[in-house]
Amino acid sequence: MLSVRCELSGGARRPRDPLRSGDAAFVPVGTPVRQVEGFDPAFRLAVEVDGGVRLYERSAPSEPGLGRDVFPGVAQHVRAVLLLSQRDGTTELARIDDAEEVARLLSELQHAPYRPGRPFDADLFLGLLLDDGSTVRRAYDTRTGVLSPGLQLSGSFVGAISAARP
Repeated sequence: MLSVRCELSGGARRPRDPLRSGDAAFVPVGTPVRQVEGFDPAFRLAVEVDGGVRLYERSAPSEPGLGRDVFPGVAQHVRAVLLLSQRDGTTELARIDDAEEVARLLSELQHAPYRPGRPFDADLFLGLLLDDGSTVRRAYDTRTGVLSPGLQLSGSFVGAISAARP
């Protein structure tokens, strides 16, 4: 079992220091961290908090890369792509659940270039509905095709999302 060695929100590290295994943004030092069965631990971990379990997901790698670096091992779990209200991030505006279309969109997402700090102005949330019933939500700018935290989605992906949008 792993445990948190450094809580970043407590100011224990300088902002430009590289992240290391055991660093966490908002989880206290010494907190046990567990792997979630079936998920890549580089993406999702579980932490016991106040008598319950809270899932934590990777927000963004610190280096440029591809979508598969932002969402490692997630594609195999996605059952639908959701368009969610920008107002609350949960109200479903549209759903793409055709298996072939979901697979195509996920392939494009996994190969999309990622650059940390890419600016965008989100006008809705894109959700990935997973086979365990949870949803991975990220802010999305339909005008530029940028998905938080800095993925530049292809024109084909943007077109599919635009076509599904009410």
